[in-house]
Amino acid sequence: MLPEKKSKKWLNVLLIYTGIVFAGLMITRFLLGTALDARLILNFFLLALGSAVLPVVAGYFGKSLFFKIYASTNFIALTYMFVLIVNNRAPGWEDLISIVVYVYLLPVGAILGVIAEVVQYFRKRK
Repeated sequence: MLPEKKSKKWLNVLLIYTGIVFAGLMITRFLLGTALDARLILNFFLLALGSAVLPVVAGYFGKSLFFKIYASTNFIALTYMFVLIVNNRAPGWEDLISIVVYVYLLPVGAILGVIAEVVQYFRKRK
């Protein structure tokens, strides 16, 4: 399902991944009724692009397990943002709390992905 190592198709994955994350971030703002301006849209695009570059570069270099774990964590974080907003878990603070939770979960995905790749490396070595 994922492109081969060092394939140019990873650029398509980057574009799709960035688009999905950007759409998810924008939808959360629509749900909150936040006023959208060019600065917010640019910041969300850069956040989406930044969260997409790391796993896509890892996938490009053949670390598909890292890609899968990081991408899963990213989409779990987006889903949790929706849950926080829809269920009104932090009245008046949903906008800030949802972004903070999202940004804090991304490194968790990166750490889990690195651990999984290291474990896989040693398992293959034996």
